[in-house]
Amino acid sequence: MDFEADVNDGKFSRVKISLHDGKLEVNGNSYNLSDIEDVSLEEGLGINRIYITYKGRKVLIAEFTNRKKEGLLTLYYALKNRYDGRKEEREEEERKTRRKKDTRHFIISLISPYKYKIILGTILSSILVILSLIPPYLLKILINNVFQDREIYLFPILIASLISVNVLNVILSALQNFILNLNGQRIVNELRLKLYKHVMEMSSSFIDRYNTGRILSRLTTDISNTLWFVTWGIPSIITNVGTIVGVGVAIFLITPSLGLYALIPFPIIVLGTIMYRKRSKIAYHKLWRRTADISSLLTDTVPNIDSIKSYVKEDFESKRLSRLNGEVINAQMNVIKTNLTWFPLISASISIISVLIWYVGGEEVLAGKIELGSLVAFVTYTTMFYQPVQNLINNVIPFTQQSLTSMDRLMEVFNAESDVKIADNPKKIEVKGNVEFNNVTFGYDQVKPVIKDFSLKVKKGEKIAIVGKSGSGKSTVVKLLLRLYDPQSGEILIDGVPLKELDLKNYREQLGLIKAEPTIFYGTVEYNIRYGKIDAKPEEIVAAAMASGAHDFIMEMPFAYDTHLGERGNKISSGQKQMIEIARLFLKNPKMLVLDEATSSVDSYSERKIMDTIISQFKDSTIIMIAHRISTLYYADRIIVMEEGRIVEEGTLEELLKKRDSKFYQIFQTQIPYMEETKPRIEGKGFSYYLEMLKPVDLKILSKNKVVYEGTVYEVKSYYKPFPITRPYFLLIETNEGRYFTVDDFRKVKGSEIIEEELERKYFIPKIERIVKIDTTGDEFVWKVITNKGNTSFKTRGRNSLFKVDGKVFIIDTEDDVFEIELNAIDKKSAKMIDAIL
Repeated sequence: MDFEADVNDGKFSRVKISLHDGKLEVNGNSYNLSDIEDVSLEEGLGINRIYITYKGRKVLIAEFTNRKKEGLLTLYYALKNRYDGRKEEREEEERKTRRKKDTRHFIISLISPYKYKIILGTILSSILVILSLIPPYLLKILINNVFQDREIYLFPILIASLISVNVLNVILSALQNFILNLNGQRIVNELRLKLYKHVMEMSSSFIDRYNTGRILSRLTTDISNTLWFVTWGIPSIITNVGTIVGVGVAIFLITPSLGLYALIPFPIIVLGTIMYRKRSKIAYHKLWRRTADISSLLTDTVPNIDSIKSYVKEDFESKRLSRLNGEVINAQMNVIKTNLTWFPLISASISIISVLIWYVGGEEVLAGKIELGSLVAFVTYTTMFYQPVQNLINNVIPFTQQSLTSMDRLMEVFNAESDVKIADNPKKIEVKGNVEFNNVTFGYDQVKPVIKDFSLKVKKGEKIAIVGKSGSGKSTVVKLLLRLYDPQSGEILIDGVPLKELDLKNYREQLGLIKAEPTIFYGTVEYNIRYGKIDAKPEEIVAAAMASGAHDFIMEMPFAYDTHLGERGNKISSGQKQMIEIARLFLKNPKMLVLDEATSSVDSYSERKIMDTIISQFKDSTIIMIAHRISTLYYADRIIVMEEGRIVEEGTLEELLKKRDSKFYQIFQTQIPYMEETKPRIEGKGFSYYLEMLKPVDLKILSKNKVVYEGTVYEVKSYYKPFPITRPYFLLIETNEGRYFTVDDFRKVKGSEIIEEELERKYFIPKIERIVKIDTTGDEFVWKVITNKGNTSFKTRGRNSLFKVDGKVFIIDTEDDVFEIELNAIDKKSAKMIDAIL
């Protein structure tokens, strides 16, 4: 392996370093790897140094700035391991070659499915260029032959020809626009999907390097710029260049004596374009960076507006945005100044030449050397000649430069490789729950380990709690177990198999994680719970919510499980989010659990209930708990105490409580006086209990207050529709005996007519029979409709107000009232109106 340092004796200098065949060579000095006794790294502000201890003396082998740090850290670790790096060097070269091929093949594969339509679009562009050349020639004949030579019979023919050319031009332009837009949208949608999938496959360190705002900028702004290039950029270049060539030939054929005048601005245009591209590339890159900074700021602040308000930092954040806006304006002004440097000069030269052609051509007409029609045609062609030139300079080239910059940024992401490498033949195993960390060292910054020589064995079914002060490395252990990162040294074994050899998706499917900050996706309650098992049945979703304690508050929401939770679940509390995430975990039913402060957002009573349910449901599974509450430790068979990335103590809760001078006692000393004297008895009913109880049954409704099932009569407390919009006939029955029943379709139940009227009174969802009118006011739609319950009007706002389910459209207005439209039953005019909005 070859390296390069950029500092020598405190001054910038290029220093070549090589590691080959068991030897380290630096500035002509050679060191045998076998004689290197130790390697150390010294970090400073903007300067770093690598030392080796060689035959008893300390030797400086590399000085380098942070710019060279990443590459020279590879040297540092290679020396640490006394490894000459030949294998890594070969693999790196292979990766570079493969990456270059992948980029080229990616672009080809992106366009190739649409090659025939792209060729058709190019042909249409060429035909349109040819059609644009015809009118000036017909104009020449009209003036010379009809108006001057009085060949009247040509007049209607020429007029008809001009009309035909223009009509054909309009038709072909429309067809070209349709084909190009269709191709562009399909290609870019495929590009966006591939980029999204690529980002999803990357390791967490990728997100660390590219913050969220910059990734979103790639998926939105850069994709949009690429859409312009694919849709209009390439065709515009073809059309404009084709027009320049075609018109150039025409002007020399019509009036060769004036043709040379039209070429005078060309050297200025060519040189100006070359110089413009060099300067504009830097200017546009700076503009994109500043724009991405604003995206990052907005992504960071808008979701955390509550925290900003609590610290009264609204003005501070506004000033930050104002400063960034100023930087964007400066970057934009750099782009504008770059454009203004060249475009006026080019436009002025073209205007001067146009006037010169009129003067010289006018003298030749007056002298009888050329005909008036030829001059008019020549001037028209000259105008046509300069229009595409100016269009290329003013629009196509700047936008193309902007698009190429965006594509550079996209390819930068595509070329990024995940730090978590998948084995060539990954193993799929059924996880039992034996976990082993062997001398694991890891740091987000490679030279600053967060955990150091960490070793831990966890047996199948064991409940382990990891405690420690903030920053001790607890959550890092979880991330390594999930293989979001790979350790710098040591290894992790799952059931005796190195984690690096496992099929990651298969492994993670069997692993459950609940974090301190629950994850709520943009969607309904049902969608968020179903995320744990996409094909889950309705009764499974309800059972999971009951097991997690979420069911009661969900049923109090406007649309129960069909209620939309908003951005990041902003309509519910942190504790409620946690319960929904735990319900999601029950649906997933993993073989091994990781609870990273899973109950930190709920009260003590809810924590007890949730932990009882989790332990009851997963009593035979391995559970690793990260805990800050001593009440969580009751559920642990063994407690691991961490400090500065190492295990400093371990034992049962009883054992650790006896050691008053221990680290454990220091951490929990404020909570210990309030502990319960005895370990709480686990009383939770697991997910399996609720699932068994909620299996849909065939029962009979005797009255509004009684049902009979398998010969037993139950008193009904209430009838519910847990999914009133998406599954309006799924029924949940709560009894006074504490039993729940579910019915897939209550219309098929004997005695259903007894409760239909009550359900209709409880769930009022009018059916829209005709839409009279839809107006817009700002971001709202104002509806006037005729329903089966009478005429009414209402307002809707936002993209969550309408959604389609099984041939029906449900509308939720601004007051949370619901309306239903059956698409097959509504009139054509109303169907068109609703389709335009959907």
